[in-house]
Amino acid sequence: IHLQPLKREDVLGILERIFEGEVGMDVLNYVYSVSEGVPLNVMEIGEMLLEENLLEVRDGKLTLAGERGELPEVMRSIIERRVRNLDEEAREVVEFSAVLGSKFSAQMVACGLDMKRIRVIRILRALTSQGIMKKDEEGYAFYHDYIRDTIYEGIEEEMREEYHSMAAECLDEVDIPEELKVTVRADHYYHAGKCREAIQFSEEALRIAMNKKSPREALRLAEMIMDCSKRIGDRDKIRDMLITIGDIHARYGELDKAIEAYRNSIGMGDGYRAHVQMGVALLNLGRYDEAETEFRRAEDLAEDKNEILINLANVEMKRGRVDAAEELLMRYVEWAKDKPEQLVQGYKVLGVLYSMSSRLEEAMKYLKLALEKAEELENRKMIADVLHNMGVVYYLRGEVRSALEAITQVVAIRESMADIDGYLKAANLLGLIYWKMGDAKNSERYFTLSMKYSKLMGRKEAYATALLNIGMMKYYMRSGDSSHYLEKALSIYRELGSAMWIMESLLYLASSRIEMGEKEEAIRLLEEAEGLAERTDMENYRIWARILRFRLEGKQKDLEEIAREIGDPALRGIAYQHLWRMTGRDEYRSAAMEEFERAGFLGALQFFQ
Repeated sequence: IHLQPLKREDVLGILERIFEGEVGMDVLNYVYSVSEGVPLNVMEIGEMLLEENLLEVRDGKLTLAGERGELPEVMRSIIERRVRNLDEEAREVVEFSAVLGSKFSAQMVACGLDMKRIRVIRILRALTSQGIMKKDEEGYAFYHDYIRDTIYEGIEEEMREEYHSMAAECLDEVDIPEELKVTVRADHYYHAGKCREAIQFSEEALRIAMNKKSPREALRLAEMIMDCSKRIGDRDKIRDMLITIGDIHARYGELDKAIEAYRNSIGMGDGYRAHVQMGVALLNLGRYDEAETEFRRAEDLAEDKNEILINLANVEMKRGRVDAAEELLMRYVEWAKDKPEQLVQGYKVLGVLYSMSSRLEEAMKYLKLALEKAEELENRKMIADVLHNMGVVYYLRGEVRSALEAITQVVAIRESMADIDGYLKAANLLGLIYWKMGDAKNSERYFTLSMKYSKLMGRKEAYATALLNIGMMKYYMRSGDSSHYLEKALSIYRELGSAMWIMESLLYLASSRIEMGEKEEAIRLLEEAEGLAERTDMENYRIWARILRFRLEGKQKDLEEIAREIGDPALRGIAYQHLWRMTGRDEYRSAAMEEFERAGFLGALQFFQ
């Protein structure tokens, strides 16, 4: 007897009676999706969860404690008995339909089984009346997915492969988009065991998935190609697919999985590209020494060693060695002058380097050159990368509206490409932009989002940066827990050896200790920051450290003098801020607020409230 599916609340009632307790949402969602609301199935799946010990009590509710096994035997046996009771022709229609998928057309069934279409329609109508199939405007479908799955799994393997082969050959008879046909044909040839045909169509489908920015579909197809390549012993194809799989994982932010794929590719024979991509992933994880090792290995395999200069420059930048990075990048740009894609990368990284060392006009000059070339190439990822860094420079120059406009474009591109890693970086920058605009609520929202994603993805440097920014924000809000975030950030930066960010963490942490009256600890932190500022020759950090030194030593006149001489309004604001805290004079409070406003650093005004 065909019964209408139960409503979700009715399913919940049945489960509460079966389990004699309160049911968690994950259990309800699982049972409802698998049973599709069929009363018998709800009861059978509930009993199965109990019998297989797949439930546990959490916060007073029954929740799933493990993955389910196969469907309960009662459900399977009912479906199998229904199929056994069909005549041979109807059984063949059911089995071939199951191979076609959850949805299919009478035309495809007729083509594959070499039957008259009118005969197939009559059989499908009969199956519909029995509750196995249903019909809608798009064609036919199994009444429940689990019915299709059970029938498919029950088909003998040799027959199933033959059905898949027949389905692939009949796709020209179906009116569906050509791009979809490519993917469906690839799937059928793969399950038919025809690996050469499967690779041919899967490679085309993979290109379509990559162009459409569908990482999960691309990963599925790449793994399919690799499996087929193993079956036919094509080692070169296996190596290529391992790198492709690594690239997809990296784009999706799964860097540990990406590294594993690159390492497996290298294990099949030295590969230049695998070493480079593995180095990039390690660099993003903050493992600088390991990254340099991979880049050096790639350098040994490269036809032209100049290609690796930009990667080595990135390592030097992360270590805070500005001069070494600049020398490598200038050599790279000279080599890349007739290579548009490489030139974009060279200009972009030079822009990053100069923005890090406060040479903002030079930074913007190279970033504009990079954007011009990227737009000529119509490469959206490159455009997003360059716009992101232009947003950083706008932010540093206090041009927050321009920064917000640039990063809004970046976020739109990153989302359309499912580029989680790029989105994470943009979220952190959006937090800084909103902070500069004085919008603490949005600022904290984006910093927290960046912190959660980067921790989830194992991105240590990005995680530390989000922690630092939250600590900075809480320092200006005069919140007692700012030190907690700053100390965590400093610990990670020490582990990574990121000189510039170690300095920034130390200086904010020293400032926080000063406000808390912990003078000795502030001096210890300041001395370390002063030493680093001298070694890295970063003038802004040297000035910031001198401001804190004068504050700690009570040198009001020296602090007044440096406040008048400083050119950077943000640093001048910091100087007047400390003068106000030393003296309590309103003129210094007003001067500090005025300078922070000039710098476009409006979030800092909360310090004076």
